[in-house]
Amino acid sequence: MEVLVVIDVQNCFMFHKDGMGEGKGGTFLNVSEEQVATDIVNELDSLVEGKTHVVFSRDFHPVNHISLEGYEGRDINYESIWPKHCRNKTLQCKSRIKSDTKVPSATEVQSATEVPSEDEVNNNFVDTDTGIVIRYGTPEWSTTKRERNTDTSVKNQFLEVVGTELSYMFFKSSKFREPVRKLVISNRNGKNKIGLNDTKSEAITGKPTDIVKTDAERTINYGESLQINGDSRKYISLTKGERCDKEAYSAFNYHIQYSPDYDNYNPNNTKHENIKPDNKVNSTGLWEWILKNRDGQTK
Repeated sequence: MEVLVVIDVQNCFMFHKDGMGEGKGGTFLNVSEEQVATDIVNELDSLVEGKTHVVFSRDFHPVNHISLEGYEGRDINYESIWPKHCRNKTLQCKSRIKSDTKVPSATEVQSATEVPSEDEVNNNFVDTDTGIVIRYGTPEWSTTKRERNTDTSVKNQFLEVVGTELSYMFFKSSKFREPVRKLVISNRNGKNKIGLNDTKSEAITGKPTDIVKTDAERTINYGESLQINGDSRKYISLTKGERCDKEAYSAFNYHIQYSPDYDNYNPNNTKHENIKPDNKVNSTGLWEWILKNRDGQTK
């Protein structure tokens, strides 16, 4: 068994600006998209040779995850709070939807120069045959949107570029193009992925539902691997960071435990501590999945 783990090569980490400008926590690289895509794709094409299994890990936070800046009156400079990124817009942590929570007013969090409200954001499309991105607002985008609404084959070829999903640059690779395309489509339906049971579905639109269970009560689902005709490798994606009060800095384990006082809640006083990722309680499920697949084992 030879496993390649590709860590967090997602749209929300690649070539992304947060609309807030330099020094405001944007997760973007200071080089051209084409340069980065070519360099990374070429390296991955080389690394995948001889591998029997390929796992793509993905950051996947509830929209109001405890570590994300911009919620509950947090300051972006507060220690261990990060810019909003890789948010699963289908789920939110109910534990932090409280009447006494300080929520910034619209004038505090948004101005004409900032990102429009999420209801107004339109995604780009990517041609999965070529990796070419079709930008929102162009005539090509309007034509593609219209054709996607009437033709399923066009819809599967031109996918929306969603932040939490695998980066569109994989479509520039003849080796990764088909498995990544199928993973993106199947992941949206909760298939071919390792992740918490209540985050299986990855619907793009819709009002988020509440996570009511504690982190300890939420269990990991081990989906079936994806296989492509003519390719002996098995592919799967892994979502991490879904637990409301924990943060995963690794594809394998959670490393930070946040301990908010929900009875006297103050987000700026939320305590956090490093935890030892040395037991199954703190696992993302990746190591267990590898053990399950070792030598064809199923248990």
